[in-house]
Amino acid sequence: MPSAFTIAILYLWSKLNPNMTVSFLFGITFQAQYLAFAMIALDFLMGGPIMGSLIGVFVCHNYGSYRLFGNDENSSRVNITQSPQINQRTYTVPSRGRTLND
Repeated sequence: MPSAFTIAILYLWSKLNPNMTVSFLFGITFQAQYLAFAMIALDFLMGGPIMGSLIGVFVCHNYGSYRLFGNDENSSRVNITQSPQINQRTYTVPSRGRTLND
């Protein structure tokens, strides 16, 4: 039974590679965009808890929609996933003068 974090990473990968063909359970093939949901369905059929997996998909979907797929340069919204300025100044990479967010 995968954890919420594992399902979140799998969901993010499937969003970045939606048309890739994956093999699941000895030869069942489908597009990668359905892989996280196939894992959740397998958990459900085996009687495992699925609430953590659903929360992982929900969190990753919101993060992916906001951070990865919603970066509009002309948008006036505040980037809530960016590190605070004090962290950026503290953890600047000295050799390149770049912060960890660059």
